[in-house]
Amino acid sequence: HDNGGMFVRTISCLPALTGQWLHKGGGAIKGNGAYLEHNAIALQRPDLLKQATRRINMNMLGNAQAAILDMTVDQIYADSRLLELDVRAAREALAVMANMGASPVNLPGYPAATIARAANLMPSFLLNPLLRRLVGRGRGGKDPSLLRDLRAGRKQSEGRFLYGAVADEAAARGLPAPVNATLWRILDSIARGETPWDEYRGKPERLLAEVQAAAD
Repeated sequence: HDNGGMFVRTISCLPALTGQWLHKGGGAIKGNGAYLEHNAIALQRPDLLKQATRRINMNMLGNAQAAILDMTVDQIYADSRLLELDVRAAREALAVMANMGASPVNLPGYPAATIARAANLMPSFLLNPLLRRLVGRGRGGKDPSLLRDLRAGRKQSEGRFLYGAVADEAAARGLPAPVNATLWRILDSIARGETPWDEYRGKPERLLAEVQAAAD
């Protein structure tokens, strides 16, 4: 269970095990679904950042597209058009990082710096198989976080701090980032309920066309 879910469920069972559910205030609850509702902006306070974050999360790879299209990362990366779109998004993020004077670093079990160098230097026929292996293995078979959030009906998406952050920083520095900007715009609209998810589910051509229109 993700994010400590089983831990919360176990604690919730204590009133039944101790018999305290019989008494007012003993800890018995009817449900805990509301615990997932929180104001991410109030918790994370991005307004307190003196400058834009200098980190690009490797969680971006295969994340937004999988959420928007309601597909697995393996399905996304099996389509060379969608894989190339992910590479374009990563290159936009790397360009922003370079402009900021920041560099990616390798993490245990996740060679972020190596992937970054490969994304900028390797031709597609070499890069694509490498990404399929590294990104798929790095997720351990789990669905991406943004996809899980949409399926859970969460209105606020961490995509703001991934794709949205890249798009905002690129705009502030006069750099192009049409892929990140479009992915975040669509993802945010679906999460907020402004755009029906079914307009994009399983429809990569729709997504590709919107990104192309933004890049033209």
